[in-house]
Amino acid sequence: MKKFALIFLFLIGFSTFLWAGITGKITGTVKDAQTGNPLPGVNVLLAGTQIGAATDINGNFTILNVPPGRYTLVARMIGYTETRVTDVRVHVDLTTKVPIELSPTVLNLGKSVTITATRPLIQKDITSSQTIVDAKDIEQMPVETVAQVLELQAGFVKSPGGALHVRGGRSGEIAYMVDGVSITDPYGASAAITVEKNAIQELQVVSGTFNAEYGQAMSGIINIITKTGTQNYKGSFSFYLGDYASNHADVFDHIKAINPLSIQDGEFSLSGPVPGLRSKLTFYTSGRYFHNEGYLYGIRRFLPSDSSFFDSPDTGKWKLQESGDGAWVPMNPYTKFSGQGKLTYRLTPSIKLTGAGFLNRYHYQSYNHKFKLDPEGNLKRFGFQYTTIFTLNHMLSPKTFYSFKYSNFANNYRHYVYKDPRDPRYVSPTRFYSSIGYRFYTGGQNMTHFYRTTLTQVYKFELTSQVNRTNQIKTGIEYRWNRLSYEAYTIRLDWQTGWKPQVPGFDSPSHNRYVHHPTELAYYIQDKIELKNMIVNVGIRYERFNPDGKILADSRDPNINNPLKLKHREDSLQKRKTYWYKAASPKMQISPRIGIAYPITDQGVIHFSYGHFLQIPPYSYLYANPDFEVTGGLSSLIGNANLEPQRTISYEIGLQQQLTSDIAIDITGYYKDIRNLLGTQIIETYAGGDRYALYVNRDYGNIRGITLTVRKRYSNYISGQIDYTYGVAEGNASDPESFFYDVASGREPEKQLVYLAWDQTHTLNGTVTISNPQKWGISLIGQYGSGLPYTPTYQGQRTSFENSERKPATINVDLRAHYDFRIKKLRTSLFLLVYNVLDRENELLVYTDTGRATYTLVPQYTGNTSYPNTLNQYLVRPDYYSAPREIKTGVVVYF
Repeated sequence: MKKFALIFLFLIGFSTFLWAGITGKITGTVKDAQTGNPLPGVNVLLAGTQIGAATDINGNFTILNVPPGRYTLVARMIGYTETRVTDVRVHVDLTTKVPIELSPTVLNLGKSVTITATRPLIQKDITSSQTIVDAKDIEQMPVETVAQVLELQAGFVKSPGGALHVRGGRSGEIAYMVDGVSITDPYGASAAITVEKNAIQELQVVSGTFNAEYGQAMSGIINIITKTGTQNYKGSFSFYLGDYASNHADVFDHIKAINPLSIQDGEFSLSGPVPGLRSKLTFYTSGRYFHNEGYLYGIRRFLPSDSSFFDSPDTGKWKLQESGDGAWVPMNPYTKFSGQGKLTYRLTPSIKLTGAGFLNRYHYQSYNHKFKLDPEGNLKRFGFQYTTIFTLNHMLSPKTFYSFKYSNFANNYRHYVYKDPRDPRYVSPTRFYSSIGYRFYTGGQNMTHFYRTTLTQVYKFELTSQVNRTNQIKTGIEYRWNRLSYEAYTIRLDWQTGWKPQVPGFDSPSHNRYVHHPTELAYYIQDKIELKNMIVNVGIRYERFNPDGKILADSRDPNINNPLKLKHREDSLQKRKTYWYKAASPKMQISPRIGIAYPITDQGVIHFSYGHFLQIPPYSYLYANPDFEVTGGLSSLIGNANLEPQRTISYEIGLQQQLTSDIAIDITGYYKDIRNLLGTQIIETYAGGDRYALYVNRDYGNIRGITLTVRKRYSNYISGQIDYTYGVAEGNASDPESFFYDVASGREPEKQLVYLAWDQTHTLNGTVTISNPQKWGISLIGQYGSGLPYTPTYQGQRTSFENSERKPATINVDLRAHYDFRIKKLRTSLFLLVYNVLDRENELLVYTDTGRATYTLVPQYTGNTSYPNTLNQYLVRPDYYSAPREIKTGVVVYF
C-alpha cells in the first residue's frame, strides 16, 4: 500500500500543470473609463455559468477552463455600472483577450452597459497553422460531414480513394481527438467514430507543427469538441430527400431515373436541464439516420449460381446461363445510423462530472466493375462503432484545475457475401474462369470473409495552472491499452470438400487470425509563455510503445511447421517453439517542439515553429501474415512487430496580417523531412527461388510548400474565405508495398525521388456566403485541384518514370441556400443543397496509356468481345469519375 501511494504521489507530482486541449482561456484588464486606472477587485463572470475570476491589484483577470463557445462576459464592482460584453468567443488552447472599461454609476445612473465583442481577425497567440470552425460556421456551409469541412482547409488533398493527406503526408498521419481524448483506431490510423456535424461545438484543425500535448501523428490533428447541455430546453429536427441528376447517361447507367427517395437524411438534437436538477444536471443528445442508394448501378442479368462458358471460337459450344431478372441494382449504397449524448453534472461550483457516448452502425457496398452484371456476388460490408468518455474536472483555485479522463472505444468491421461461411449459396470460383480479361462476371461470388475489432481504453490525468501572468505550464500522462483481433479467410469449395463450402484450417495460408494487446504510454511537459511582445509554446514529449508481438529469430527460415534449414528440420516442433521466435522490443521516442508568435504591429503577427513528430505505423502492418507463411516464389508479405516509429522533422514560418477592418491574410511556408517511413524489403529464404517481402522502415519523403488564406469577416451581407496551397510532395514511394510490387513484377525499383501519388501542385478552395441572418442565405464552395500524378504505360509496361505524367485538373462547385421563417415560436428553415452544381465529370482515375478516363488505347491491341459485353461497354468506367450532380431539399425546425 505504501509503495502504491508513493507511485500515485509521483504521478500527481509529474502531472502538475497539464492541459487537456479541450478548453480555452479569457484574459483582460479592467480599467476606470474616466481615469484609465486599473481597477482591482472587479468580479468578472461568464453569464449563465459559475465560471469567473476577480481582477488583481493591476486590474488583470484570467479565467481558465472555459469550454469553447460564445459567451457574455459580465463585469461588476460597487460604485460602477455593470458592463456586459456579448459574443465573446473562446477557442481550444487559445487566449481570448477582452479589455473592459467601467464607468462610475453616477455618470450612467446605474444602468447596465452592453458591448458586443468584435471577433479578432488576427489570433496573436497562434504559433503554428491551424483553423477553427465553430458550430455557427458549420451550419452555414454546404457540408454534411467533418470530412467535407477538412477538404476545404489549406494544405489538405483528397486522394481518388477518399483518403485525406495533410501537407504532403501519407493518409495515416492524422490524429483524431474528441473532447480531449484520441479516437484514432491504431489498426489503420483512421477515426474510430464519426461525430455528426450537429453535435460539434468547435472543430480545430492543426495542419502545422503542433504542441507537445499531441502525439502519434506526423501531419495533422483533428480536434472535435462536442456540445454540452444548456440551461434552457432547445433542439432541432431536420429531414431532407434527394437524388442524383446528371446529363452524363453515357457514363452513369440508370442516372436518368430520378427517385427523390433514393437519398434520405433525418437528424434531431435536444438539449436542456434534467427535471428536478435544473441547476445541477444538463443533457445533450442527437441522432441521425442516413441512406443513399448511390449513383453506380449494375444489372442483375446473372446470379452467382449461374455458370457460363464462351471461350471457344465455336459459338455453338458456348454455354449460356442467364437467370437474373434484369433489374437495376445499386452497387455503392450506404446506410448509417448514429447517435450521441452527453450528461454534465455540476457536483459543486468547482467540480464537474461529464459522461459522453457515441454510436455508429453502418453497412455499404463498394463498387466492383467486374460484378456489374452479377451484383449479388459483390461483398457486403458492415461496421459498428461506439465510444464512451467520462471526465472529472475540478477547479482547485481560480488559476489551477485538474481533470481525469477515461475513454473506451470499439471499432468493429466485417465483410462477406453471405454471413454463414457454409451457406449453400456459395458456389465454386470456377464460375469466374470464363470472365478473364475485359468481360464482366457471369456468375460466382467473392469468397472472402474478413473480421476485425479494435478495443481501446484510455486513462488520462490532467492538471493546469496559470503560474503567473506570463507562464502557463502543462504536463501530462496518458496510458492506452489496445486489443486487436483479426480473422480473414477464403472459403474453400472444390472436389476435396465434396463441393461444399468449408472454412480452411488454421494451418492454411488462406486463413489468418491473431489477437494482440499493444500498449502505449506518454508523458509531456509544455510551457505557454505570453510576453508583451511575444508568445512562445515550448515542450517535449516522451512516448513508449510495447507491440506485444513476435519476430522471426532466423528471417531466412520463416515457417515453423515447414522448416527449410536442415538443422531446424531435425528438431521437433516443440523444440523449435523454444527458439523460433523472439519478442518484439518496446520502442521509446522523444520529440521536442517549439513555436513562437511575434506581433510586429497591432494588426500583424509573424510565427515560427519547429518540431519532431513520431508515429508508430498502423498496427495492421505489424501483425500481417501472423504465421509467417511463404507460399513460394515472391508472393508473400509478412508483418514486422519490430517496426520503428516513423519520423518527421517539420519547420514552418508564417505571417498573419489584417488588411482592413474585415479582411485579413495568412501566408505560411512549410518544409518537412520524413524518415523511417514504412516500406518493404525482400528476404531470401534457404529454399532457392523462394523469397518474401517484410515490412521495414526504409521509405522517405521531402515535402515543401506555401499556403495563402484570405478571410473576409461578415459585413454588408457577405463573408468568405479563399485558401490556396502550392505544394511539392516527393519521396521514394507512395505505397509501402511499392518496392515489393516492383521486384515481383520484374521492374527496377525507383532509386530517386519521385512525385507522390497525392502530389497536387496547386490547390484552391473558396467559400462565399451572402446572407441576411435569420432570414435567408446562399453559400457557395468552389474547389480547384491541379492534376495528380500517374505512371504512363503501354500494354502494361512502363514508358517513363513513376508518376511522371499528370491527370486532368479537377473543378467542383457546391451550393447551399436557405430561407428562414417562423411558425409561431418555431424558427423554420427551408434549404436546398446541390453538390457538383456544374455536373462536371472530374477524372479521378485514368487509363495509364492515355492519362484520361474518357478513352484508352486498349482497343488498338485487344480483340473485341461479344458476350456478355462488348469491349467498349467494359471500358466505360463510371467509377473513374467523381460523383455526378446531387440535389437535396428539406426543412429544419428549431425549437
